[in-house]
Amino acid sequence: MSDTGHNINVIFGGQKYLVPLPSCNDATLQDLMKSIEAVIHIPFDKQRIIHKGRSLTDPDALISSFGLISGSRVMVLGSVDKLNPDEAEKLVKAKDVSEAVDLQLNDLSSKLHILSQGDSSCSEVTVHVKSTVDIMERCMRTLELLDSVRLPYNCESERTCRKKLVDTLQEFLVQADKLRAEFLLLARTRN
Repeated sequence: MSDTGHNINVIFGGQKYLVPLPSCNDATLQDLMKSIEAVIHIPFDKQRIIHKGRSLTDPDALISSFGLISGSRVMVLGSVDKLNPDEAEKLVKAKDVSEAVDLQLNDLSSKLHILSQGDSSCSEVTVHVKSTVDIMERCMRTLELLDSVRLPYNCESERTCRKKLVDTLQEFLVQADKLRAEFLLLARTRN
């Protein structure tokens, strides 16, 4: 077979990965496991590979003997030991969104106070109602992002950070909903 390489489709934790192999004819299960370790960061000794309902256990066996060819799908069970940089980036992104939402909520709160004191049109208030809805949607998207973050068992600081972000975003959702209700009440009084 040529040296162009092949890919095996690996499913781990509900996500799909393409794992390259040098050649499917002479590649062993151990080669596949090393490739999986390089792509998904699951240590070799903590992997369990399943193909067509069978657990593949002999690391020296050729993957072709298991019926694995380019494009085959396998499922991997195991635990990740290293934090994937993409997952760390998701946490940073969520923290940035959280800080931006905090500023937006403070701004809307002060605008509500100003609008309730003075004369304002209904259309002015309606714009702020839409802003609160946008903030709530942004919080929900960020919560979904945090839910998708996969952390190794030994990353306690990242787990704590994620938990704090989730709690903060849930508080922001409650604040935004209260502001929305107050803006709606203000809009009704201005009609």
